[in-house]
Amino acid sequence: MVLLIQNKDYSFLTHKMHNKEMFSTICMAVKVDVVPSRVEDVMVQDVITIVADATVAQAAELMSKHEIGCLVVVEKERPVGIVTERDMLNRVLRARAHPDDTEVDEIMSSPLVVGKPRMYIEDAVELMFRHGIKKLPVVEHGRLRGLVTLTDLVRSLETAEMLKKCATRGTPRRMLKVVDYYHRILGHE
Repeated sequence: MVLLIQNKDYSFLTHKMHNKEMFSTICMAVKVDVVPSRVEDVMVQDVITIVADATVAQAAELMSKHEIGCLVVVEKERPVGIVTERDMLNRVLRARAHPDDTEVDEIMSSPLVVGKPRMYIEDAVELMFRHGIKKLPVVEHGRLRGLVTLTDLVRSLETAEMLKKCATRGTPRRMLKVVDYYHRILGHE
């Protein structure tokens, strides 16, 4: 959601407001047009990638160095999968595989579920819930343009409102943690 007040972009306010009443008060105080945000408005553009034949040990080192929770896997500069901390935990450590002997393409999630830069945030959230994922690579014309996480998306007030209405039955526990956190911040029960 982009907050427009007298044709000026005040979207930075929506990221700093944790209280729905505060947002509503500001909206009533001035003439406000609320424009739904798009994924490109909140995505990270500098995505760290790794090649499919790299080892899990190399992937873990890269993730640690950049303090990130996932890497998009590429072949010939095209995204083909994603490897997350959870993939490493479940498919390497719990399987007692050796990180130096296991390649990323053996543990990555594939085929890749992707979003598009111009898709609405609400559509991205629905896509993520439908596939049970918390990280969504953003692709345009077969090229990686960015990455957006469920946490990035629920920071938008429109998504928080949508999540308030969502039934949580059947939602994976790892996703509910993010949703519950924002429900508490906004005062939703």
